Amino acid sequence: MSKWSALKFEPERPVVIGHRGLPEIALENTRRSFELAIATKCDAVEVDVHVTADGKVVCLHDDDLLRVAGNDARASSLSAQDLRAIFPALLDYDTFLSMTADMPVMIDTKECSPEEFQIIADATERSGSLDRFMFSVMTFELARVIRRRWPDMAMAAHAHRGLDFLEMAQEINASFVRLLPEDCIPETISRLHDAGYATLAVASPLSSTRTSTSPDALQALARLGFRAIITDRCDWAMTTFGERAAGRA
Repeated sequence: MSKWSALKFEPERPVVIGHRGLPEIALENTRRSFELAIATKCDAVEVDVHVTADGKVVCLHDDDLLRVAGNDARASSLSAQDLRAIFPALLDYDTFLSMTADMPVMIDTKECSPEEFQIIADATERSGSLDRFMFSVMTFELARVIRRRWPDMAMAAHAHRGLDFLEMAQEINASFVRLLPEDCIPETISRLHDAGYATLAVASPLSSTRTSTSPDALQALARLGFRAIITDRCDWAMTTFGERAAGRA
């Protein structure tokens, strides 16, 4: 059984997912960022991955280094060694998998090609049991590739504008549906829950398109009934929801 389905989905204490680690304290997707997130005892962490020119998998959100290192070198155009020369904090995926041990992990492959996904999948399988992983997917094509390789893999679907969220979740047999701020509507959330899908908040209406960080934004998402929340401040989220649950008790 997936470790994701075994998580406790409690109304007073949404599942807390460290977004790229703890990026408001340490640079996203780096060793230090994940070390700090793990230390908060959050429920899971989310990581972004790309494949380098020499077939290595690295932890990186953008397809280039411009935002994190001031260099527009693309991950797919250089070797992992060359990328690390530009960006010494670059974390390789194998190290990340070792760091997180048996912790639930959400993997965002961005819009990788089917060929790149197979490289990511091989690295994921080498790390051991697959029951702790959930793949966050943005396209139906990638969802079908994942299902062909792993029929029972947990997946989270990005809610695309113009598509019926429930139909999308059914189409790819998702476990979670990721909702953006404009879709944080009680009726939408209830409809997904009633159909057996967990809702995942990427950001709160109170925090616009940014990942939820403030206690007020986190509380607002909890009141809406979200089952899980991705946050740049998993430390604050653990404290906020701990206090919320204690107060209701």
